[in-house]
Amino acid sequence: MTLPRLVRRFCDSLVRRIIVNLRLFWTAAKGQYIKDAGLAGFAMWEAGGDSKDILLDAIKSAVDCLA
Repeated sequence: MTLPRLVRRFCDSLVRRIIVNLRLFWTAAKGQYIKDAGLAGFAMWEAGGDSKDILLDAIKSAVDCLA
C-alpha cells in the first residue's frame, strides 16, 4: 500500500471518530436538556444508521431512563 493511501485511510478513520464523538457530545447535551427541562421523554425520527445503538445509549444515559 502506498503512503498516500495509508494517509487517506488514517484521515478517513480519524474523521469518522471525530464525527462520532461530536454526535455523542450533542446527543448527550440534548439528553441533559430533556432532563433539565423536566420533559417526559424524547423521540427519534431515524436510528437506522446508529450502529450498536451508540447515539441512543448516549441520550438514554443523559436522561437516566431505563427503556
